[in-house]
Amino acid sequence: MGEYETRKTTRPIITEINRVIREIENEGFVVTNKLIADKLGVTKQYVHRTLKENNLKSNHRIDYIERIKDVRTERYTVEELMELAGFQGKKLSFWQLLKDSKMEFKKPMTGARKKLDSIDTSKHTIEELMGLINYKGYAGSLRKLLNDNGLPYIKIKEGRPKGK
Repeated sequence: MGEYETRKTTRPIITEINRVIREIENEGFVVTNKLIADKLGVTKQYVHRTLKENNLKSNHRIDYIERIKDVRTERYTVEELMELAGFQGKKLSFWQLLKDSKMEFKKPMTGARKKLDSIDTSKHTIEELMGLINYKGYAGSLRKLLNDNGLPYIKIKEGRPKGK
């Protein structure tokens, strides 16, 4: 690595770093110093220092967050935010970026949630709702879905008979 320490000799490595950045973006991943370093066989600290010395940055993640910083992200799904930010990578990469940036986003509706929207849940028990929407999961999962979305339902308390 000593051969890349002066400014004159960093030019070839900068060219290589730029090539690797484009390669990583084309693969649909978020560009990080670690990914660049892994592909070049150098340390991520070396990549960071080289980019910093040449007034460059590898981490485009900040750019995507900057594009949606004034948006009320909790109103949009990951897919919608990807489109707003102009992110061309994989959904999982963007989801991780949102999580790392502590940005909230709207969870997409599941099939069960969509079906529940067409029913007045307040008139039915969990068991009745399971039958109405042909729910194949656990009653506890449906209960959590109802509670998480603020949907009322009839609660039946089961217990032992009094006095025994």
